[in-house]
Amino acid sequence: VLQSAVRDSDPLVRSAAASGFDVYDPRQRSPLLTLLSDPVRAVRVAAIASAPPESLSANAVHEYEMSQRENADQPGALINAGNLYASLGRVDDAAASYQSAIRLDPTAAPAYVNLADLRSRSGENAVAIEVLRAGLQGQAGANNVQTAALHHGLGLALARERRYEEAVKVFEE
Repeated sequence: VLQSAVRDSDPLVRSAAASGFDVYDPRQRSPLLTLLSDPVRAVRVAAIASAPPESLSANAVHEYEMSQRENADQPGALINAGNLYASLGRVDDAAASYQSAIRLDPTAAPAYVNLADLRSRSGENAVAIEVLRAGLQGQAGANNVQTAALHHGLGLALARERRYEEAVKVFEE
């Protein structure tokens, strides 16, 4: 279905197809690559977000950055930029984007989760724990999908520190 959708005449269908490839292994996303040169910018941006990082040209990265900067007053755009930077190994840029999203909206749980994951992968698991705890403080009293993601991330970070009893309590929350 996705392979035929990338060739559809409607740009909305092609854009949706680009997003649909997110669930597939990057090696199975080759049909998506044709959308990186689509004549419609929205389709190209959707394809860039789903494409394997090694398939992105400098121009594609720049175009995606510009598209996210246009919406930089929304934490989601900053998180998207951070995700791109993280996938490209640009750790400092990714961290700065996530931190900007947090400053913009202290309740933006995905920014905390992604920043913590970035820190953990960089060998800074203790910092990741602090980031996730800060995110939970910003969610005070909430009980939703966002707090679940923060608890899950915190539980994993604590388990990496071999703080298993504490991790189990966090997972239970």
